[in-house]
Amino acid sequence: DVRANQPVIGIVGNIREWKGQDTVARALVDITKVHPDVVCFFVGAATEGDRSYLEHIQATLRDAGIERNARFTGFQENVAQFTALMQVVVHASVQPEPFGMVVLEAMARRKPVVGSRAGGIIEMVVDGETGYTFPPGDAATLAAHLVELLSDPAKAARMGDRGYDRLVRDFGVDHYMHDLHAAYQAIFSGRQVPIGVPLADGGAA
Repeated sequence: DVRANQPVIGIVGNIREWKGQDTVARALVDITKVHPDVVCFFVGAATEGDRSYLEHIQATLRDAGIERNARFTGFQENVAQFTALMQVVVHASVQPEPFGMVVLEAMARRKPVVGSRAGGIIEMVVDGETGYTFPPGDAATLAAHLVELLSDPAKAARMGDRGYDRLVRDFGVDHYMHDLHAAYQAIFSGRQVPIGVPLADGGAA
């Protein structure tokens, strides 16, 4: 139910407090003042334990009169179909996340990413080039970045292209295997693992 040329943003991940969907909801209040027809997808399920958090998010949107701008999809097998609709992908975790695969999936689809400045996101998103970063929980800054990119589709497209190039250059299988080999060589020889070399679990040393 998204019209052609309608601005679309979204966040992908189970609805949990540390994932920061509340930050996105608060940002949406400001975004709709500039782009009143924007649609924001919240892709992911909420467990019974997270039900009150989901209700809090929905209340924020309802109190602002913008519940029609949000789409809660619940669990989805094919997340890519939603990412494909988005002009900008948001990563809003309020706690450091070592390596968000959602970010790489967005980069693979040439989508700019606006992500919270914590954990692995600061190594994945080049601020001002492939997207933007913002302080965790800072809804005003998140909104400002999203308004800018929705207002300048050409800039958003350029950032998405740069993100794709970065994905191929720095996060491809060959690059990963080279760095992983270097990490194991360092471990077996008793040397310190080089900073930034990925560990086997997808984190960073």
